[in-house]
Amino acid sequence: EDTANHYSARDADLTYRIYPKLRAMLKSNGLTGAYKLDLSVIPWAAEMQRNGMRINVPKMRALSKRFQREQRDIAHQLRGLTGCYINPGSGDQVADLLFGARGLSFTEDDAREITPHFSLELSHEKRTSSGKRAATDEKVLEGLKLKYAEREDVTAIVQHILDYRTRQKLDSFAVKLSSMVDSASRVHTRLKLTTAATYRLASADPNLQNIPIRNKGGADLGRLIRECFEAPDGWCLGSADYSQVELRVLAALSGDDSLLEAFRTGLDPHVLGASRAWRIPYEEIDLGRRTNKKYKDMRDSAKNLNFGIVFGITPRGLQAQMELRGLHYTLDQCADLIRMWIHETFPGIGQYIAEVHAEAKQHGFVRSFGGHVRHCPGVWSLIPQVREEALRQAVNFTIQCTAAEIMKHGIGAGWQHGKRILDDAGALMLMSVHDELLTEQPDTDEAKDLVALAVETYMTDPIQLPNGVKIETDIKFAPDWGTLKAA
Repeated sequence: EDTANHYSARDADLTYRIYPKLRAMLKSNGLTGAYKLDLSVIPWAAEMQRNGMRINVPKMRALSKRFQREQRDIAHQLRGLTGCYINPGSGDQVADLLFGARGLSFTEDDAREITPHFSLELSHEKRTSSGKRAATDEKVLEGLKLKYAEREDVTAIVQHILDYRTRQKLDSFAVKLSSMVDSASRVHTRLKLTTAATYRLASADPNLQNIPIRNKGGADLGRLIRECFEAPDGWCLGSADYSQVELRVLAALSGDDSLLEAFRTGLDPHVLGASRAWRIPYEEIDLGRRTNKKYKDMRDSAKNLNFGIVFGITPRGLQAQMELRGLHYTLDQCADLIRMWIHETFPGIGQYIAEVHAEAKQHGFVRSFGGHVRHCPGVWSLIPQVREEALRQAVNFTIQCTAAEIMKHGIGAGWQHGKRILDDAGALMLMSVHDELLTEQPDTDEAKDLVALAVETYMTDPIQLPNGVKIETDIKFAPDWGTLKAA
């Protein structure tokens, strides 16, 4: 006890002594505002951790058994395709299956046995960090599907491996969640404020932000997991979502006339981009996309480009995103689309990217709208890949971090100024997932109206962005999280 007292006293004393120096450093570096914003997150983040999210444990366990059954079925189907049994979760065995001996380089001291069997003998482009075998992670496998798209045997085998691993990952997650609930069947994640490079809130133990959204292998597996997050009887979940916040931030920071006009007039920015890129009237695409696959594909391509630009997408990354939507583009076509998008379709975006690159190269760091800083010394690297990645991260940071700041301001205002309304509704704040706030409230019109009032009053447009861009919120209610995402 004396040791603990001595340690805690020294810790408090040293913190007190160093505080004036740190405060002066924050001020001299223009970080005081960012620091105060992050500090204001602590009370409502702590409340979310205490409240937790309720899980239907029997339903989650039944889902786990389903994933295990499907893993066995997929392994059996894979054996039919290859003529031999492998464990699709084993990197060594998958490397041997896909790349053969060229994918492996073990010494006699390695305690690994790879039984010789059928191999596709594909060429590999990346090895693991140890260098002992070819990499077989999801990104590599998706790349193989694109590279060997004309070989049905390759794409079928690779897709089975991906399907198996997706279910294996989700099964592990389901088992973990089921074991972490308290006596009220609630799971309490830890919200980490200083982990993400973009200053978004991160979730850990368990990570509730890592549940996949997009359908994979024809099954919406992430939705099945989310459906197990249920409100108690007589209650419902609510989702307050910032509508297209990254694109709105991009419009505000870039000042692109077309993108600004879209948000001012209520036009669909994806349809507008498709209209400008393929020189087809806006109305023709907007009406046609509901019944005509050609127009739907145009909007989907535009959506991939819009959000891809936010994340600094590469031609290969865009190609992979297009494939997930069933759209087939070559790498050259994807590179041409990106160039056209930022220089012709929305030229203001191209100018903004150039300005951020110049700032990063001059100072070695960039700032978000709210004053957070990301250092990017890689922009001075002589290695092209390192330099290009640092520039991509710099642009991404200015947009993603500003979106995170909007979320913090919005939830903070809702918690601080709208708390009386939320308390009158009997509502609980449960979780912040990217641009979404999850709540739990009685399933009555009165309670839902009060929550919607608090969201509309305090979360909508929480900060004043440049160029008059407004931040809007969408609020919806459902009995479980999966239904909320599908609504």
